[in-house]
Amino acid sequence: MLNLKPYDNYEIDDLESDILDLYKKIAASNYLKDVQISELVNQTIDKLLMQSYEPLSFVDKALMIMNGLLSLGIKFTTYDSFERRFEQFLSILGNRVNGILEEQQCELSLEEKQAITEAFVLLYTRYMDVGSSSWAEMLAKWFIQNEQEQWVHSYYSYFKQLHEKHNASFHLSMITSLLALICQDGVGSLTYLRTHKQRLAANDLYFHFTLLNHRQEWDTMQRWFDLFSTSWNGAFGSLQPFYHTLERKKSKSSNFSSQLNKWMTRPALASYKDLSASLEESERNLLFNKVQESLNDQLAYPPIQNLWTQILQYERRWDVAIDYFLNKEHLPFQLSEEKQQLLAGLEKQVPSETIRIYHQFIVRLVEKKTRSHYSEAVFYMKKLKKLYELMDQRERFNQYITLFNQTYKTYRALIQEMKTIDE
Repeated sequence: MLNLKPYDNYEIDDLESDILDLYKKIAASNYLKDVQISELVNQTIDKLLMQSYEPLSFVDKALMIMNGLLSLGIKFTTYDSFERRFEQFLSILGNRVNGILEEQQCELSLEEKQAITEAFVLLYTRYMDVGSSSWAEMLAKWFIQNEQEQWVHSYYSYFKQLHEKHNASFHLSMITSLLALICQDGVGSLTYLRTHKQRLAANDLYFHFTLLNHRQEWDTMQRWFDLFSTSWNGAFGSLQPFYHTLERKKSKSSNFSSQLNKWMTRPALASYKDLSASLEESERNLLFNKVQESLNDQLAYPPIQNLWTQILQYERRWDVAIDYFLNKEHLPFQLSEEKQQLLAGLEKQVPSETIRIYHQFIVRLVEKKTRSHYSEAVFYMKKLKKLYELMDQRERFNQYITLFNQTYKTYRALIQEMKTIDE
């Protein structure tokens, strides 16, 4: 059992009169407009802020007021008669509490977060059978805010047990399902929701979709719309913004595919830059991967090789460039200007990896056994020398040359060319 913070014996000497006064106003027989209830909340907030500027003190007192107000409504059987008033007051004040906690998120210790969570869980379970939605909303926002925290998993286990104990009540299923989604248990999340699929409205899934939107899990969001929206008759309620986001992304994706296909018919660096500049970073990665996949099958053609090396230089994809030179550049003799520029970029950005490339180039050139290839091999030896010196490893280069001379001592023309290395 979790060690939940008790709010039964709250120290409210300075709050008792405020709570009673608020209760009388909310449960009064005269008509109260929404704006008047909002004004009551604002007055309460102002008074709490005057008493204490400490954020956690404000949160604690706000929870005492919310708890005391609802307790009186239940005690004097006025909650059902004035449910709209109670819920509006609790919702507005609860939103302010969540807002303050979000602002203080980085400042809160693990112990403070756990104490806050236990208070929220206590208040949620205390009023679970009343029908008040405010505690569920506060708890849902708090769990989403702390989705990366490992301790959230223990509350998922706790709520699963609670769910079984209370015969799968609707509101409890919503919270347990949300916790399952937070803990990456998508199957479990859907299982809890399907239990109430017939009565599930779009607004009931607001926090689920908020989490999916925050995580940018667009495919999952689309599947959930497809799964549940058939019974909503187009009434998406609070999910409307998420639906519009998906529609925009689908439209943008379609436009992207069209632009990419058009580029593929006449690939060029200038048009690639124009297309890439118009995209978000995630889409730029998608563009790069799609272009790589397409051009890989055409790398036997020198114009495509040069275009690909230009794209690698533009995108600064040194990792892919290294792989290209090590595994696909089998003829390192008199490289094109585009390839030389890419190698120059590699020398500056990843000299140690460029050394590997030049070692391989030298072997491939020497094995051609012609004077011109020997000359090109020595050209890369000179580059190796500079890179080793840049990395303060001149001795390693000397060892490499000594070993190389021994290996190829019968290649007289090569040995002759190598005498120019130190020139």
